[in-house]
Amino acid sequence: MMHKVNAVGRWALVAFLSLLLASSLALAKGKGKGGGKSEPPGWEKGEKKGWETDVPPGQEKEKDSPKKKQLETEREEAQESMEQAKEEAEKAEEKAEEAEEEMVREQRKKSKEDERKAIERSREEESEFVKNQEDPSPKLRKRHKERDRD
Repeated sequence: MMHKVNAVGRWALVAFLSLLLASSLALAKGKGKGGGKSEPPGWEKGEKKGWETDVPPGQEKEKDSPKKKQLETEREEAQESMEQAKEEAEKAEEKAEEAEEEMVREQRKKSKEDERKAIERSREEESEFVKNQEDPSPKLRKRHKERDRD
């Protein structure tokens, strides 16, 4: 009978130790610590809006913080660079418009000068024609002299 008590005691001890081992393994995983999974807690629930990493906000590690700061700095620098490029483009556009206006003014000035020269040449030709005529009338000579003075 003693033999049976020892065997039952051994089975009870084995069952108790197995239960103890199983419960310690279950507690080691933990419920709020990711449960031994590779994802952080709450990862499987819903969309991850506003997360810059695969770690929930507020649970970043210290080593992740410099990366985040570097990303923010790079983002700010990129935004400043875009703003500067936009300002430079606007300045270049203004300079192009000014250059175009200056070119139009120069063309108008040249056009007026060409027109003045053409009129002057026409008067000279008319004057020469009148001189070459054998007997121009006095009125015509007077009119040509008045034009030449202008």
